Amino acid sequence: MSSNIGAVGRFFEGYRGTKEAIISDRLRAWARTFGRIRHIREETATVRFEEFARRFNNFLPGFLNARLAYLEVLKREAPAFNVFDLFDLKDDENKHSDFISDLLDPHGSHGQGALFLNGFLSVIRDRGAALPETLGHIMVTRERRTEDTKGRIDISIDIPGAESCCLIVENKIWSGAHGLQLERYYKDAISRYRKVFLVYLTPYGEYPKETAITPALRSKLQREGVLFALSYIADVVAWLTAALKNIEAERLRNTLRMYIDVLERWRRRGA
Repeated sequence: MSSNIGAVGRFFEGYRGTKEAIISDRLRAWARTFGRIRHIREETATVRFEEFARRFNNFLPGFLNARLAYLEVLKREAPAFNVFDLFDLKDDENKHSDFISDLLDPHGSHGQGALFLNGFLSVIRDRGAALPETLGHIMVTRERRTEDTKGRIDISIDIPGAESCCLIVENKIWSGAHGLQLERYYKDAISRYRKVFLVYLTPYGEYPKETAITPALRSKLQREGVLFALSYIADVVAWLTAALKNIEAERLRNTLRMYIDVLERWRRRGA
């Protein structure tokens, strides 16, 4: 019995030794495999780095030249400088109205007489507005109060004379008219003028919604050819770009370019 037990013990000892030898051999094989993998990875990394270094060295001179050229453009032309951005005026509805009102005024600070006004009226005429051909003494008013003093019209252009017209510009940037604003302005003006034209000016040229004017009156005014929707990114940009061709004052030209740049970025915002 004891000899049988001893044989069994020796069998398991031998089995354990064989198992350990197999495991050891496998570990050594795995180590060799991992060693080869690491070596391959190191070689690959070296090759990749050398290829990267070669490409980077080819790229670097061109990049540095381009950067120097860009810095030269910045120094010479300052394309990133825009006073409308610096004073955070680009989205300020009232400041846009101030700026456009001054341009439309023949006596405005721009010193160009009726250049801007005539160009703007041409835009309206091209849309079908039967504006008087002879304008006479025009008066441009910023924030004129309505008769009931409950509203302030953004820009009002009075065209006196036999036809006695008024052109109202309601300016809306990233907000809509409310409280039947446009309808109230129209009814206020038509009580004092023979004919009233309404221009609803927005970034993308949307027509006023029912919060600004009742659908019935809006349809009536559109049929009569006195209600127009103009956009900053199309109509105002085209109007000012055309005016630039006739302006010699470099200070004004630069200001208009900066303003147009603001409006062009609105175009990209809506894309």
